[in-house]
Amino acid sequence: FVFGSTTRPAKGAVKKAKEAGVEVELIRPITIWPFPEKELKEIAERVDKIIVAEMNLGQTAGLVKQAVEGKAEVIQHNRVDSGHISVEELYEKIMEVSS
Repeated sequence: FVFGSTTRPAKGAVKKAKEAGVEVELIRPITIWPFPEKELKEIAERVDKIIVAEMNLGQTAGLVKQAVEGKAEVIQHNRVDSGHISVEELYEKIMEVSS
C-alpha cells in the first residue's frame, strides 16, 4: 500500500519482485480521503500480508490496520529521515516478508 511520491519506487520494487518469482501486487489509491476501507477489506480477504510504505511515522499504516480488521498482517515500512524510500529498500522488504 503506497501513495504519493513512494509510488514510483514501489512500482519498481514490485516489478523486480515479480521477476524474482514473488507473487505481489501494488495497492495505490488515487486519494486517501475518503479512506478506501471497503477495498482494503476485500484485498485482505485474499492476501496474507500488506506492506505499508510511507515517509512518515506510520499514520496510514494505522488506518490500514483498522480497515483490514486483522484479516491480513500489516507491515510498516517507514522512513522519517527526509530521505526517499528506494526501489532496492522496498524490494528487500518484499523479499524479507515473502520468505
